[in-house]
Amino acid sequence: MNAECPSCRTVLEVQTGANSCSVCGNVFSVAVPAIAPTPARKNHGVFYYVFFGVLSLIATVFILFIGSAMLAGCIEGFNRGLENSRSLSK
Repeated sequence: MNAECPSCRTVLEVQTGANSCSVCGNVFSVAVPAIAPTPARKNHGVFYYVFFGVLSLIATVFILFIGSAMLAGCIEGFNRGLENSRSLSK
């Protein structure tokens, strides 16, 4: 970080805290730059959480329905294959 010596106006490469000028020997301090405050987080109302809770519930029921339909189809296919193999073996 660059700073200017207050007595001789020489621009120097300095660190935060106390520094001495290489030209005039003056000791001066450099303040730490201020950090910008973080913006406040907006709180959501109850409608936000209810809406996304219901949406999540509907999506979960839909996924479970598709999964159970696939499982029922696999079981039905297995039963048909088992019946066909029994009828062929007779």
